[in-house]
Amino acid sequence: MIHDDREWRNALRSEGPDYEDESRHFAVCEDCGQAFDRRRLGDVIHHQQPGHEPLPVS
Repeated sequence: MIHDDREWRNALRSEGPDYEDESRHFAVCEDCGQAFDRRRLGDVIHHQQPGHEPLPVS
C-alpha cells in the first residue's frame, strides 16, 4: 500500500543521528524560508517540492 500523506510519513521512526544540540535537527527551507525538523520525513519531502507553500503552524 502506498501512502502519500505527510503526517503518516512524519510518524515513521527517524534513523538519523541523535545530536546533543537539538538545533542541529532543523533546517531552513531555501524556497519558503520556513524552519523544519529534518527528522520528520513528510516535512522534508514537502520542502523539496517546487513551488510549495510553508506548512501551517499548529
